[in-house]
Amino acid sequence: MAGDVAPRIAEQIGVSMTPNKTATERRAASRVFDAQQAYSTGSNNWSKLSCEGFQSALRMFQQVAASVPNY
Repeated sequence: MAGDVAPRIAEQIGVSMTPNKTATERRAASRVFDAQQAYSTGSNNWSKLSCEGFQSALRMFQQVAASVPNY
């Protein structure tokens, strides 16, 4: 009953609903999001043009490479 509400509303307004993501898909999306955040932080640290910034950037980039190799 309550679970039927969303599909009926979607049908009435002319949109299609996508199926729920599996746990594996959610974990993969989370890893990509984390990699994006780490890459952004690494890029910001790199732009500081300091030894500490480069070292921090390297750690962030290594984290990205380890979590999502194709990123």
